[in-house]
Amino acid sequence: MATFRYQGRDLEGQKVSGLVDAATQELAAESLMAKGIIPISIKAGKENSESSFEWKSLLTPAVPLEVYVIFCRQMYSLTKAGIPLLRAIRSLIADASNKQLKQALQEVANELTNGRSLSASMQLHSSVFSPLFVSMIAVGENTGRLDQALLQLSHYYEQELETRKRIKLRCVIRY
Repeated sequence: MATFRYQGRDLEGQKVSGLVDAATQELAAESLMAKGIIPISIKAGKENSESSFEWKSLLTPAVPLEVYVIFCRQMYSLTKAGIPLLRAIRSLIADASNKQLKQALQEVANELTNGRSLSASMQLHSSVFSPLFVSMIAVGENTGRLDQALLQLSHYYEQELETRKRIKLRCVIRY
């Protein structure tokens, strides 16, 4: 299955754009029309082949674990409180201090608006959201327990952070 970039108009005439997964351009167009989007242009999206290497990924620093812990805890609190997902993400965008996470969340919000699931939207940003992160979100969506998946992710990142601190401390003490 390929990913296609599209531009189109919704039923109210507003411009919309995003990504859609389909086997062919024709099936992508049919999928969009089924969602009430009239496609204006559909182009092949970014290649997902392993041979295509992104140099940009070497130049951008990874999102710190502390940021993931805070993000997961905040998302947990918002989803547990019953705040709609899109509103929760938009409020986190406004408060995000990490540039990479903020940009990824803005694009995730756009994809959610276009009808994509949270896990599928996050999967498009593999430089920010790991396969483990995306898989946990997908499990949470499928079981109806997204809040618990986010809580588990926050615990995982807290443990990872603690382990890294211990390793650094041991290296300093040893040498």
